[in-house]
Amino acid sequence: MSVKVVGLGSVAMDVIVQVNALPQVDGFSIARSQVVLDGGSAANVMAQVAKFGVTSGHIAQIGDDDLGKHLLKGLKKFGIDTSRIVVKPEGVSLQTFIPVDPQGEKMIFVNLGNCFLDLTPDQIDPEYISGAKVFYTDLLPPKPAIEGARIAKEAGAKVVFNLQMGLSMMEEMDIALDDIYALLKYVDVFAPCREAFFAMTKEENPEKALRKFSSEYPIQTILTLGSKGVMTLVGGETVQVPAYEVDVVDTTGAGDSFIGAFTVAYFIEGLNMKRSLEVASAAAALKCTKLGARSMPTRDEVDEFLKKAEPLKP
Repeated sequence: MSVKVVGLGSVAMDVIVQVNALPQVDGFSIARSQVVLDGGSAANVMAQVAKFGVTSGHIAQIGDDDLGKHLLKGLKKFGIDTSRIVVKPEGVSLQTFIPVDPQGEKMIFVNLGNCFLDLTPDQIDPEYISGAKVFYTDLLPPKPAIEGARIAKEAGAKVVFNLQMGLSMMEEMDIALDDIYALLKYVDVFAPCREAFFAMTKEENPEKALRKFSSEYPIQTILTLGSKGVMTLVGGETVQVPAYEVDVVDTTGAGDSFIGAFTVAYFIEGLNMKRSLEVASAAAALKCTKLGARSMPTRDEVDEFLKKAEPLKP
C-alpha cells in the first residue's frame, strides 16, 4: 500500500487520569476519572493526518501483548496503514500514565516496555518510505529514524522532525545530541519543544533562538509558544500566529495535532506558511476541547472554527 505520509516513532497506550490538581512532591491528588486511550506522539500525528483525509502509515515495534493488540486496532480504526508495524514475540508495548488537572495541564509518565526502542534500521522498508511525499519522525528510536529520513530525502520526499521532549529525557532513552544533529541533515521542517530548543541554542528568547539556530541550520524551524502561539522565520522575517481561545479539557496530543495538521496544510495542500500555521493552531485548539490525544478535528471542523476563532489572550 502506498501512502502520502509515513511516520516512524512512538505509539503507546495512554492511561489518562483526571485529577483535582497535579500533585506536588510527597503530595496527594484525587483521581476523579480514568480512561485508557490510544496514544504515542508519532502515531497521533498520523491520526491527525488521516483525520484530514490524507493517507498515512506508521512504522514502529510493539509487543504481542494485549496492549499491542489494542494499539493495532486503534491505528486501523483511524485508517492508518499498519502493514509495516513490527510485532515482537513476548514483547511489552509502550504505555504512558497521564494525570490531567481541571485546566487541562498534565504530567506524563512513560513505561517504555521492552520492544519500542529496539526497532532496527533493517526492519524498515525503504520502498515504503521512498514512495511517500512526507516522512515524519520524533527520533524514537534514533537509528531507524535517521535511516528513514535519509531514504526519504534521497527519494525527494519531505522530512518533518518533531523533537517532542527535552534533552535530558532523550538521554534517558540513550538518544544523544549527536543523534539529533545527524537527523537534522535530512530535515525540511524542524518542530522542537521549547525546552530542547532553548538548551540547543543556549537562548531563551524565542526569536533570538530561531535566528541563531537558522544561521547554522537553514531549515524551516517552527517553535510553539503555548498561549503566545507559534513563531517561525520566512525569508528572514518573523511570522507569528496566535493560539486560539477555547474551553480546555485536555492538552494531551495538542502538539501532535498541530504538526499533523501543519504537515497536511503545508506539504500536501500547498498552503503558504502563515495559513498552514493558522490551520495547525486551530487543529491543536480544537483537540484541547476533548479528552484524549486522538480527539482530533477534521479539516472541515478546522475551517469552520477559523471563521470565528478568537486569539487567546496571553
